Parts: sequence; C-alpha cells; structure tokens
Amino acid sequence: MIAALSTLDTPLGPKLVRPFYIAGSALALLLAGIGLLSGVAAMTTSATIGLFLIALGGLLGVTVFLGVRIVAEAATIVFSRPGRPAGSVVSRTA
Repeated sequence: MIAALSTLDTPLGPKLVRPFYIAGSALALLLAGIGLLSGVAAMTTSATIGLFLIALGGLLGVTVFLGVRIVAEAATIVFSRPGRPAGSVVSRTA
C-alpha cells in the first residue's frame, strides 16, 4: 500500500477518503461510548443528570457520524470529477 501511495501518477485523495471515514466513525463511537459511561457514572448522584448525559452523548455521536459521512461524500464527489482535475485553471483566451 505504501508503494501505491508513493507514486505521483495516481491521485492520492480518493485513497485517503476511506481511512479518514473509518477514523471519524470510530471517533463518533468513542464519543457516544464516553457519553454513555459518564451518564451511568452520573446516575449514582442524580438519575436526571445521568439520563441527560446519556442522551447528550448519543446525540453527539450521531451528529459527529453524520458530519463525517457528509464530508466523506463531498470528498468522494470532488475527487471523482471526470475531466480536468480540481483546482486546474481553464484558459479562456483560446
């Protein structure tokens, strides 16, 4: 895989979308898990605060996951454009 990433004849962007998507999804699961654990720990003090933290952790995890999904879809669209590469300048004098 390192040899495929080190060549300059193929674009690097499409190959990096999937690893960053997986890392972002793992981050969303981690945040939701932390919210769940902190909510359970807070239930020893107050059930209302514990339920609030559980709901907040779940909402944060879903929001981060949706954000990662939207960014991955946008990157896939940008990197899969046919024709000229992204950022290239078109000459209008010809």
